[in-house]
Amino acid sequence: MADINFDAETPVSLEEKRMDLGLTGKVIGSGDQAKYSITLIIMLILLMIGTVNTFMSSSFPAGEFWKMILPIITLGLGYLFGQKNG
Repeated sequence: MADINFDAETPVSLEEKRMDLGLTGKVIGSGDQAKYSITLIIMLILLMIGTVNTFMSSSFPAGEFWKMILPIITLGLGYLFGQKNG
């Protein structure tokens, strides 16, 4: 296994990275991880709202609501599990 050389002039510890992220960065992460976390959070919120709308009486029909949010949820799933090119 090859040795990993770290530059002695710019040591970056894990704790320093955590401090730089801030509260939001600690919750959703950074870089690609943040993109996936935000997508997952939006999908979960839509699923929860859809479930509540289905079982609670509201002025908006549950079937119509699911017709609106299902394409967004499937788009999110495609983004999360889609093939990366590049």
